[in-house]
Parts: sequence; C-alpha cells; structure tokens
Amino acid sequence: RLLSTWERQVPEKSKGRVRPEDSAAQLRMVAKPRLRGVVAGLKATRRERSEELLDKASIGDANAIQRLVSMNADVNYVDAGRDDVTPLINAASAGSRPAVEALILCRADLTLFDRFGWTALHRAAGLGHVGVVDALVEAGASRKSRDSKGLEPAELAAVAGQDALRTALSSNVADSNVLALLQQLKSPAKAPG
Repeated sequence: RLLSTWERQVPEKSKGRVRPEDSAAQLRMVAKPRLRGVVAGLKATRRERSEELLDKASIGDANAIQRLVSMNADVNYVDAGRDDVTPLINAASAGSRPAVEALILCRADLTLFDRFGWTALHRAAGLGHVGVVDALVEAGASRKSRDSKGLEPAELAAVAGQDALRTALSSNVADSNVLALLQQLKSPAKAPG
C-alpha cells in the first residue's frame, strides 16, 4: 500500500489518536495548489476540461471557470488522484472569493468533501479566508458538517488559529448573525479619533 505524504509524516504511535495540531498541520500541507498544467483545447474531452477547471479554481481564475463550465466541464468533478478535491474546494483553499462565487453560480455542490472529510467551508475557515467563508455561508453551506475526525468548520478554524472565524461560525451563533459577524471581520478596524 502506498502511503500519502501525510501518513509518512505522522508517527505510528499517534495515528490512532486525534490531536488538534494534526488537523492544522494537515490543512497547511494540502492547501498548497498542485497544478496539473492541463490546457484543454476545443476537441478536449469532458474529463480534460474538468481537470483544467480544477487548475483554474486553484489559481482563482473566475473567467476561465465560467468559460470551462460553458464548455461542459463538470463543476463537481472529483479528483480521485489528488485527495478527492473538487473545483469548489480548490477555489476555497486558494482564498478566491470570485472563483468561489463563479462556481456557486454554476451550481457547484456545497456538500462535497475531500478525503479528509473537509468541505469547501472547512478549508476556507481553517485557512482564514473570511471572504470565501462569507460567500459559502451566504450560499447555504452547512456550518454543522463534520470532517473525518469529527470537527465542524468552526472547530477546524480554532485548531488552525483562526479564532475570529471560529467565533463567527460557532454553532451557538444564530444563522442571522453569522453574516453580520463575517462582515465585521472583513471590514478594517477603524482607528480611534
């Protein structure tokens, strides 16, 4: 059995236990874009276009996303060879609100998750991408979904050191107040005087 980079780096004695710092380290490791370099031509297959869509989402190219979806790329394509990511998960990891919004407009599924059980909201929250979190919550992404270790997006944000997002996404905050809290996080603090 081939071991992933993550599995090789975790000591054997700690694999059975869930430690918060493991999730934070894992998140930092998988958030880096891994581009395929695919450029799908006019005669490309749907799969080739979908693979290019993964790349364009990783770099936040909203115009290319719309073009590829109009050419029949699968907006919910799951890359089984690379942690089961989708274009929406890649765009959320990149922190690109325009790309996330383009994918949402193209009807990307907000409930899809990668091999760690992380939805796009998990990734955006854990990486501190406030604008992306705002767009996902506004589109209806679940704040209560749990990853493979049982963590909600707010909990993943907390273990990754994103305390303000943890507070905004916590389950004891009413749905109507979440967007207001996220707006406050996006606005720069006013200087006194």
